[in-house]
Amino acid sequence: MSKNYFDDEYSVNRNRRNSRPSSDRYSRRDYNRNSRRNYNNSFYENSSNDRYEVDYDNIEYDESADYIEDIDYDPDYDYSPDAYYDYEYEEEYYNDMNNRDSRDNSQRNKTSNKRSANKADNKAANKSSRRSSSRSIPDDDYYYDEDISPRKRKNSSKKASSGKKGSKGKKKKKKKGLKVLGFIVSIIVILTLVIMFVPGAKDRFKRMVVGCGITKAYLSGKYKDDWDKNVYTETKGTIITSDCDLSGYTNIVLFGLDSRNGELESDTHTDTIMIASINNKSGDVKLTSVYRDTLMKMDDSNGDETYNKCNTAFFYNGPVGAINMLNENLDLNIKSYVTVNFSGLASIIDSLGGLDLDISEEELPLVNGYLTETREVTGKDAPDLTHAGKVHMSGLQATAYCRIRYVAFTDPDTGETYRDDYGRTARQRYVMRHLLQVAKSAGLNKMLDCADTVISENNVDGEKIISTNMKWDKVYDLLEIVVTCELKDQTGYPTYNSGSNTGYYPSAVIPQGVAYNVALLHENFFPKKNYTPSSNVYAIDEYIKNYTGVYEP
Repeated sequence: MSKNYFDDEYSVNRNRRNSRPSSDRYSRRDYNRNSRRNYNNSFYENSSNDRYEVDYDNIEYDESADYIEDIDYDPDYDYSPDAYYDYEYEEEYYNDMNNRDSRDNSQRNKTSNKRSANKADNKAANKSSRRSSSRSIPDDDYYYDEDISPRKRKNSSKKASSGKKGSKGKKKKKKKGLKVLGFIVSIIVILTLVIMFVPGAKDRFKRMVVGCGITKAYLSGKYKDDWDKNVYTETKGTIITSDCDLSGYTNIVLFGLDSRNGELESDTHTDTIMIASINNKSGDVKLTSVYRDTLMKMDDSNGDETYNKCNTAFFYNGPVGAINMLNENLDLNIKSYVTVNFSGLASIIDSLGGLDLDISEEELPLVNGYLTETREVTGKDAPDLTHAGKVHMSGLQATAYCRIRYVAFTDPDTGETYRDDYGRTARQRYVMRHLLQVAKSAGLNKMLDCADTVISENNVDGEKIISTNMKWDKVYDLLEIVVTCELKDQTGYPTYNSGSNTGYYPSAVIPQGVAYNVALLHENFFPKKNYTPSSNVYAIDEYIKNYTGVYEP
């Protein structure tokens, strides 16, 4: 026998419990099994397991070897199997095996019950299992010690089917359901508190809901086809934009039409020209009204260049001609537009529940006067106003209010006073400002009512109340901004002007320096852009100065 025998196989030390073979768990088990069944030395002579054929009486040890010191070998100690056998440890060991085998049997019975299609066979198998010992592991892996009484086998399938455990399971499920419900309620309460008290949280929550894929899929499925069919209008002609860098902003023009016969694309003048510039990152919106009598360069109906009041461009060439006029004279990149007539504006305001506006004593009779004509044009009805001050107006009343231009207007929010056509455009911005506030604070139901109104009333009897070259997907992208937008500024163009001119262009509003006023417009709309007027704007500026004699202030 080699001198490394104990190092490789036994690792013997003085402790009896730890001095048994430890190369692996199963070799120790095999060793104990053989030693229990065979109490004489004939086992070592007849065993088929060569690992244990050792003659312990004739082992020679080299006392000078290093391994003797490492394992602390005691030559006086008897290392035969019977000498160190530990019955207390074996009982502890087999108790542990019993517990493990019970779990193995339980799992095996569950698997067997699932796979068995015959209940009678399952019942017989269970009876057979109950008659067997608790340690029913095959003999080739384990052995059953007759000296240790077998424990009663636990039938896990029978226990699982008992009524007590079923009731406990129901109670656990009920408690788990209550915990989940409590967690959901807590989340709702926290979200409510955050929305109520954290600045800006409500707007971010709205934007998140509108931007949710589920919301978009639902609204698109409901409105997209009707919108693209009844409201969307394909652009006729080519839109020409400026070369200025206006990235990060979306510019849209709103044309309010003085339409008496339902025209929305041509053959009518624009009563309102309002440019909305939207900051795509912050959602801030700025409005600028272009005075409808402002002198601008445009193409006439024959395609020839001419200078005229800006509200004429729509009459000449429809929305595309009006957009090209604005882009050329103001160095803008407008591509999208919305046209709406008196009836459309009234319907949109009504769908949002009306507006609360302040009117003066001077404005009261004029509102009722314009109501008479507006009823005839739109076919809608609304009562006359009975008092000044804070008034809740219907859509038709607010539309009539927007048309007043013969008395001064003092903005209740800013305190500034405007007269003539400047007063009328200021009233229109005032109404638009309150309309955006109502739309922003409106719930989802009101917004859907507004969409239903626009789509359902469009194309009634062949007439439209609103038209746009934006398809539904583009409108929905803007909707995410509208629900959280902040109206930061509003003004009119040109900021500095000479009023009505009695010279070559009578009654036109003449900019006091086109390049100067355009630079002010860009500074207001795009404060972070280093704008320099284009050569085209300078050419228009030079022409108007020469023919009107109006210069910068």
